[in-house]
Amino acid sequence: MTRNLLNWPLIGPLLRSRMLLEGLRSAVLLLFLSAIAFGFIYPKAEENPYTTALFWSLFWPFFLITTMVTLGPMFCMICPHSFIGRWLNRAGPGRLMPNWLRNRWWGLGLLVVSYWVPLYLWPGLLKNPLVTASYFLALTLLAWFMF
Repeated sequence: MTRNLLNWPLIGPLLRSRMLLEGLRSAVLLLFLSAIAFGFIYPKAEENPYTTALFWSLFWPFFLITTMVTLGPMFCMICPHSFIGRWLNRAGPGRLMPNWLRNRWWGLGLLVVSYWVPLYLWPGLLKNPLVTASYFLALTLLAWFMF
């Protein structure tokens, strides 16, 4: 079985649809940004289980880690960072990334450092919606700056 979902008979034509893909990307971006906003609007865990559950239970472990391992970089098709990053690349200085930063091991290292290390070093702290929202906002701004 191929890992390329575009070759699958039922899913491939749907993922090739530009309108469907843009709608899916927009929905994921809205979900992502709303989770950050809710973290700042409702900073206490008792009033906001949405932010921490979305980021630590859905986005990182399911969307990112699981799809990367099982299907390859399919989450990159709808990732909010790359969705906005494409627009930023058009408006940016137009320079290529240095060769030393193009190595995939940088991405894997960043993934391990930005997900696994904080999760295991500060498990109680990251249950706070305000901390989670701040953390993901910082990662988002860093990603967009790199674009």
